[in-house]
Amino acid sequence: MSLAGLVGRAPGVALRGLAATCPLPVLSRRAVHQLQPRLTAPRCAWSCQHQRHSSHEYPRPSFEPRIAHYEQRVRNSFADQPAMKTIGATITEVSPGQVSVLLPLATHLGQQNGFLHAGVVSTALDSACGYAAYSLMDAVSAVLTAEFKISLCSPANGDLLCVGTVVKPGRTLSFVEGRAINKDTGKLVATMTATIMAVRRPELNV
Repeated sequence: MSLAGLVGRAPGVALRGLAATCPLPVLSRRAVHQLQPRLTAPRCAWSCQHQRHSSHEYPRPSFEPRIAHYEQRVRNSFADQPAMKTIGATITEVSPGQVSVLLPLATHLGQQNGFLHAGVVSTALDSACGYAAYSLMDAVSAVLTAEFKISLCSPANGDLLCVGTVVKPGRTLSFVEGRAINKDTGKLVATMTATIMAVRRPELNV
């Protein structure tokens, strides 16, 4: 059997075919495997490349809010953030355990290539995650971010829809996932995992 005949076969089959025509075991199973062409790249279920997203891919979580006016409280708190005014971010949707924030593309928020700066994307996505957790907190809790990790998947070259979704709520710590999506193309721009803390402030009671 020629080397060409080995290409495309499973390593074990190729090795048996080789042994039938060659008296010496010149190729190991690993070596035969390395001769096979790599026709496709490894695929990852959460790969950032070539993904398209739309709102229907983010079903609302089935959580019950602890206060009836959770939506108004989230919107009021968001409006109190000077940073959100600076970057032009606005809340577009609030539901129990999920918040969407729109971040428009603006030249004064860009980096050297004209894309939205990673720090600005992080800021908007952090707020989406934080307020998603806040929507499930009780009346005497304020919200703070304890930790987050962001992965930047593609250039932010358009308006972004930042969606924060609670994975596991807790009395003190909540775990949230975030996605930043190009609003026009549906392309995934960034992902975030965040740990959000509820800070007890009885004087709030709002």
